[in-house]
Amino acid sequence: MNTISFTIVGKPVTQGSTRVVPIKAKGGGYLTRPDGRPVLRPIHQDDQKLENRRQEIANAARAVYDGPLLTGALKLTVVIERPRPAGHYGTGRNAGILKSSASTWPTPRPDTLKIVRAIEDALTGVLWRDDSQIVMHSLTKCWADFSRMLIEVEPLDAAAAGGGNDDT
Repeated sequence: MNTISFTIVGKPVTQGSTRVVPIKAKGGGYLTRPDGRPVLRPIHQDDQKLENRRQEIANAARAVYDGPLLTGALKLTVVIERPRPAGHYGTGRNAGILKSSASTWPTPRPDTLKIVRAIEDALTGVLWRDDSQIVMHSLTKCWADFSRMLIEVEPLDAAAAGGGNDDT
């Protein structure tokens, strides 16, 4: 089976972690258990931009692959390209010339892993059964002329092409 490759143009959207918060009680304070520990509830990210981007990723994957869900070990490669900030370039007669102080790699937010988390969840049920099948990642965040994500999924064994047996 060949590598599945596609590109998503535009700023990446992150998917944060689920977190828990204490539940506030009426009249102030927090609800507590009999042993004094706070009662917690999970908070899930509910962002319309995230949902739209996940749908865009799923549609792009479906446009290049319409086979059965991949079932074996997979390698996911993601290259996140971002435009350099204007402050990386000179002004006046030096406009368009990169300053020597400009960073080689884009270290500001967003967090690479949170971007990839959104990609993995978008492709679950579209390309693979479960993102636990990804046994190898290659993740890069770099400067480019505009924002885009280059995504590749590579089956690592014959079973990955669908219908193979695994231990789940």
